[in-house]
Amino acid sequence: MVRDEKRDDEYLLSDPQKIKELSIEEILALNEGMLNASDLEDGLKLKKGTLRKFTQAQESHGVDTYKEYGIGRVSLSNRYLVRLSTFTRMWDTISEKIKELGLTRVRFKVPAEGSNIWDLIEEGGIFKLSRLEGKMMFKVRALKHRYYELLAAGKDPRKELGLYKDGKLFLVDMERFGAWYRRQKVK
Repeated sequence: MVRDEKRDDEYLLSDPQKIKELSIEEILALNEGMLNASDLEDGLKLKKGTLRKFTQAQESHGVDTYKEYGIGRVSLSNRYLVRLSTFTRMWDTISEKIKELGLTRVRFKVPAEGSNIWDLIEEGGIFKLSRLEGKMMFKVRALKHRYYELLAAGKDPRKELGLYKDGKLFLVDMERFGAWYRRQKVK
């Protein structure tokens, strides 16, 4: 039997360390090899599990994601693999569908050294709640408590307070938080 070496190369697992050294554009220019989805997510600066969730969402609509997009669990494996020849060609479609599903990584800011809460409110954006400890008149745990009180009352903490959760991570939307913070009275 004559082996098609080009076809065999397409299915070889690529070195994840080399992928980490490539830019996003260089990764998307690859047209052969395979990667674990988690290694590719690192290279593309995606939140862990994004490609798995994308795949599951598409499969629930009857799409064979491995054939269509080059992402899927092959055979009896628990790992999600990415066939780069298909994936890179379909990346524009995949990235649009990831955005539609709301799976994009939330970028949050890191407070500058020496900044106070008023600087951060003026700067705006999204911050990790834990990074605000010591910069405001409230303790982080008090704000988490307020978050859960609002949920129990059937209110949306993001609208009321500017505080929300992304997985286990508490994030603060400074635009809404700033409006709430200005209304607070120190006793």
